[in-house]
Amino acid sequence: MNKKVCRFLCAPLLLAVASACGSSTPAADPNTVTPSPSKQPDPVELTFLYTATGYPDADFMRDYGDPIKRKYPHISIKFLQSTKGNTLQELIVAKADIDVIFTSIGALPGVIDSGISLDLAESIQAGKFDLNRFEPSTIDMVRNMSGGKVLALPIKATSMVLFYNKDLFDKSGVAYPKDGMTWDDAYEIAKKMTRNEGGQLYRGFVSSPQHLAMTNQYSLDFIDPKTKKAAFDNGRWNPFMDNFVRFFQVPGYEADAKVLAGGAQSDMFYKDRTAAMYATFSSNYPRAGDGMNWDVVTFPTFKDRPGVSAQPYPAYFSISSTSKHKEEAFQAIAHLTSDEVQMEQARIGNPPVLKSQSVRAVFGQDSPDLKGKNTLAMMAAKFADPRVYTKYDGHAQSVITTSFTDIITGAKDTNTSLSQAAAILNAKIAEIDGK
Repeated sequence: MNKKVCRFLCAPLLLAVASACGSSTPAADPNTVTPSPSKQPDPVELTFLYTATGYPDADFMRDYGDPIKRKYPHISIKFLQSTKGNTLQELIVAKADIDVIFTSIGALPGVIDSGISLDLAESIQAGKFDLNRFEPSTIDMVRNMSGGKVLALPIKATSMVLFYNKDLFDKSGVAYPKDGMTWDDAYEIAKKMTRNEGGQLYRGFVSSPQHLAMTNQYSLDFIDPKTKKAAFDNGRWNPFMDNFVRFFQVPGYEADAKVLAGGAQSDMFYKDRTAAMYATFSSNYPRAGDGMNWDVVTFPTFKDRPGVSAQPYPAYFSISSTSKHKEEAFQAIAHLTSDEVQMEQARIGNPPVLKSQSVRAVFGQDSPDLKGKNTLAMMAAKFADPRVYTKYDGHAQSVITTSFTDIITGAKDTNTSLSQAAAILNAKIAEIDGK
């Protein structure tokens, strides 16, 4: 898998909008929880467990550890990644000290299902912590999977966007994509940009079908939360699937299972430079050292969902119920969601999770990677309502990805493929619940 894509998916990834204003540092944030000044706090070490790998320690400290230490000098940070012997389940069994779990929305159901996540209601109330400051869908996602409880706080919220290779468009003479396109608009461009030139195949559009489904703009659930049955065969998935299938069936695309693999799709854009447009997470922008002549536009929309982008893909901090330092852990992650820290992160190209326009406006201003880019497109103006994430999602993603491949390659029609996908997923759910 492309390193940019892997980094984001494993370590969410990262997003926002740019403007010429809002460069000053905000005043003290009332949502930063401060310990009582009556005495000097005792030294505390907080252990953060990242539920994936690929996040360099130095980057974690820059993004999270150092801001915590600047605010709370008595707190030191220990950072663990999910390597052999250090997975969440292994550390739970070993009764190891874990204070905060750092994870993505995709992995959060597993964290919650482990039973280790602390209900933050008491800390939120005691610290008068304002959840209304956050992008609402990022809070709703947590509540949807935990019976209304807040078992984690979001730290960033990535959008889906459409990157494009300007050199390929310049070479073909086709006009660049624009903000506010519909999927029909994007499809017409994809047809023009898919061609064979001198024996080299160029494809107009690439993406990961798995991620398109995960963040779908129709807010379609993988599993019906009421029945705990697969929802792929409810008829609502058909038009969504057909919309994207056509992009991979453009004459000359030559799609097969190998070409449709997520890593192959990203490589065509970043490595081979043979794909004109790439629909992916905004955090996956090419870096300055990559030498690509690129830009970005807003994620195309459906005609019957005007202005509605994809669902966000947030990252979260969840406090362990076994932590010996719950108060300090909440103070730390609350500070990371303050306007001050969120603005610092936005400036260097990390996606804020707050609604604050002053925070969103400075996105990418200090990032050489984003200089001169259409950063305004990298923060959705309106996210789709969140679907319900469940502990079965990993299996659901595998099933729907296979269904995409079968339909695109002509192995199965849409109805048959989705019906069989539902049956396979239902069998897996029954197997998991029967253990």
